[in-house]
Amino acid sequence: MLETRVVLPICEEIRDCYRLPDASSVPITDVERDAVWGLQGQILYISIRRYIYSQSIGAPEVIADNAVDVFLSGISAVALAASGGSRNA
Repeated sequence: MLETRVVLPICEEIRDCYRLPDASSVPITDVERDAVWGLQGQILYISIRRYIYSQSIGAPEVIADNAVDVFLSGISAVALAASGGSRNA
């Protein structure tokens, strides 16, 4: 359910943002899905460290913002390669 309602729409928006082929032309790949799942897992692990392991962490919002910034700085290359390497005009 999470994949259908969150992960795949994020993958599709990433392709749209970078003017790459849409999912109806080139299906979303495992690589793209795994990249988005990785971001979700990274943010979830912040809570696990804090509430399960009782570790001191920095400001959760800052950590999450940084994780998203790192994700966005590299996702265009992942999406470009996964979608066949050609941008739409």
